[in-house]
Amino acid sequence: MSDDARAGLQGLLGWHKAGPRDLARLTLLAEPGALYAVVDLARDPELAEVLAATGEAYCAVDETRELDDLGATAPVVVAVTPGADTLATLLDETWGLGAAVFFASDEPFPAAYRRVLLRAGVDPERTAPRFWSPAALREALDGGDASFFDGVSAWMVESPDGRTLTRYSLVDGRVAREDHALS
Repeated sequence: MSDDARAGLQGLLGWHKAGPRDLARLTLLAEPGALYAVVDLARDPELAEVLAATGEAYCAVDETRELDDLGATAPVVVAVTPGADTLATLLDETWGLGAAVFFASDEPFPAAYRRVLLRAGVDPERTAPRFWSPAALREALDGGDASFFDGVSAWMVESPDGRTLTRYSLVDGRVAREDHALS
């Protein structure tokens, strides 16, 4: 067996044994456009250190507070560079905790960040629902709220059991839902 054939077979075997986080990562990386995450540091304050170590651009949604003092209003927007380890790291640290949602946009980070700021409003603590929570975002998008797609081509959220990645997009002006099984 050639080295190329052996490597291909090992790749197939690795795919077969891939877990939900691995399959979520591959699904997210296949998304056209730039990929971003909204990560809720209130779920796990140590995520701030994880994000700092990635070297990616990230900013708090509440710009008036330091990252170390975000408390209950702790979402940050993170750029996810294809080919970097950031997505794998984020999924390892957040999957199953309800601590991150992902979105795709053709806009660069500053514009995508501004979209999230506008969506959050002036005071993120009073924003309802807290759309950076997978449960709140699923509820809004399953309810057909198309306003989430201004400058955003797709939103992706994990299911409560972590076995499905749901992708929302606009099709003919209506919110469309695609469930991607991760098992």
